[in-house]
Amino acid sequence: MGPTLQDLRQRLGRAIPQGKPRKALRDSGLAPSRLELEITEGVLIENVSRAKKTMQSLKSLGILIALDDFGTGYSSLSYVEAFPLDRIKVDRSFVASLGQSERSLAIVHAVIELAHGLGVPVLAEGIETKLQMSLLVEEGCDEMQGYLIGRPQRLAAEGRSKPRVPSLMQSAS
Repeated sequence: MGPTLQDLRQRLGRAIPQGKPRKALRDSGLAPSRLELEITEGVLIENVSRAKKTMQSLKSLGILIALDDFGTGYSSLSYVEAFPLDRIKVDRSFVASLGQSERSLAIVHAVIELAHGLGVPVLAEGIETKLQMSLLVEEGCDEMQGYLIGRPQRLAAEGRSKPRVPSLMQSAS
């Protein structure tokens, strides 16, 4: 999975300046398909029509969009249907209870079925036990991340320098 930009709350509520994403991708040399923007449900309710237009513009560049922390905010199934999503991320709060709560398993199952019904893959966050991983595999989860799979690492620890990533978040003039 490519780099991500967290919480686009302010940018999806206002238009991203014309040409900024294209310029940032060109300047960095990053392929658009390697950039995945994570948004939360709260972003979507601020200005639905502008958020949809902005997301469609980003998608036209080849940028991927993931709905992060699904089910913990202002969940509305209309968002899942209306917005051009490439991935739905199940919040770690549901994953943490897998194996202990039938309700969490039912929610995870429903999210996976819903997403797959719409042709959208699902990523579960916060996998810390083999039981959680096993249950998610049984439910058909497409991708997983968490400490069981691998701890976050600093770039310097791997002998790489930090990449230059132009900002998409600069204010419009």
